[in-house]
Amino acid sequence: GVSSSDHKFALRNEDYKGLEDVALTPDDLELLRPKPVDYNSLYYNLRLLIRENEVEKIKDQSAKNQEVQKEEWKQHDPIFKKSDEVTQIDADNVKDLVLRPKVKRHVLLEVYADWCGHCKQLAPVFTEVAQALKNEPDVLVAAVNGDRYRDLYNTFRAVGFPTIVFLPKGYKNVTLDNVKYEGERSFKHLMKFVKDKSGLGFSYQGESEFLAKLEEERKAILFSDAPDVKIVDHETFSRLISRKHVLVEFYADWCSACQASSDDFAEIAEAFKPVERVAVAAINIDRSRDLV
Repeated sequence: GVSSSDHKFALRNEDYKGLEDVALTPDDLELLRPKPVDYNSLYYNLRLLIRENEVEKIKDQSAKNQEVQKEEWKQHDPIFKKSDEVTQIDADNVKDLVLRPKVKRHVLLEVYADWCGHCKQLAPVFTEVAQALKNEPDVLVAAVNGDRYRDLYNTFRAVGFPTIVFLPKGYKNVTLDNVKYEGERSFKHLMKFVKDKSGLGFSYQGESEFLAKLEEERKAILFSDAPDVKIVDHETFSRLISRKHVLVEFYADWCSACQASSDDFAEIAEAFKPVERVAVAAINIDRSRDLV
């Protein structure tokens, strides 16, 4: 028979029935020995099972959300039609058209959403720009639905809808080298922006009159009759802030909003004139780009 004391585990009397004629080896007995419960492994496996269940629920919910989102997209007419000159960028073609180093073109890109009112207003202007540049081999005018392709929204560092960026030919880093367009959203302003950034020699309709108008606007010199407003550049501004508290306005002579507020800013400067530790200054962004 088998001695339970010798092998340090216990069998009940009824457990011996049928074992009288069975010869058990030590290996057999080892298999019969109850194994201690590894509660750490049990806890880990239970947590893994719960987590897998939660992941499946998240996947199911994500799939449902995507279906709802697709239905919402269908409710909005696409801003750009397939017949437009604006090249549509998506997850499949972005590497070939925009991101790969072999693409040797300047890229003007709009990040948009079909439901965005400002994007809808911009669409015909952006299409006009694309049509004007369609025969310019060194420029690609493109657009990406940033609402549908959120990864591309982040890639191009979009800041809401619409965001317009310029990627110079031969750029090295898509997130560091893209230039945000923050000017007026008109055909001529956008064409001038592309021409200035690309250095290309193309012309566009109404260019001469438009540039002449801009030049006239630039001739208006703000703060020329405001002696208490200190006009500073990089060097003088650095010296000024080392000695005083500074209230500074960034302005452009052609800016209508700057022109409208210039008298009020001059009055503020005059009011602070007796205060030794405070200076009121202005920086012309056209002349001091390094401070912007």
